[in-house]
Amino acid sequence: MKPQLLLGQSCVVLTAKLEKEPRNRSQRRAIQSQTARALLAEAVQDRDEMRHATLSDPRDGPLTYVAENMWLWASITHRGGFVGVALSEAGQVGVDLEILQDRPNWVELAQVAWPGRAPPKDQTRFYLLWTLWEACVKCGAQNQFAEIADKTADHCVQTATSDWVEGFAGGLRYAFCIDAQTALAVVQRPV
Repeated sequence: MKPQLLLGQSCVVLTAKLEKEPRNRSQRRAIQSQTARALLAEAVQDRDEMRHATLSDPRDGPLTYVAENMWLWASITHRGGFVGVALSEAGQVGVDLEILQDRPNWVELAQVAWPGRAPPKDQTRFYLLWTLWEACVKCGAQNQFAEIADKTADHCVQTATSDWVEGFAGGLRYAFCIDAQTALAVVQRPV
């Protein structure tokens, strides 16, 4: 898919749908990871200063590319047959993707994830908030999720659209996109 330039043009998001996905979980994870790394490589290939960058191990902290005093923060997500990556020049970034499907326990999940908050009005809003929350967690900004949730709570998501909605809350930049199959969210903590 075509790269999307977001958040004041400081973040690139790429997504892919896997053509074939093995049933074996470990093989599926390996293919998803390979695809995500290929998307990251594609995102930096046009940048001369990044051609020889090294990718840090995510177990050591945020996933980053480092090349000649330049940092690019990266985040990876995969769900079902979809893979997404976000690459940011301006600070830590988190990306999450969920498949829109009927989930009978979504109200209970919302109450566990966000105690003290009223559950979203419908499943689409649940998926919107869930992806934004996961993206916040991935960029280390889970304590600021409530501010983003408050700003997006009244956003109308009744019709599926592939247009990105961007905003700013609590010192974070966020963007989300909902189409007929998926909800995708990106949260960036600028440095």
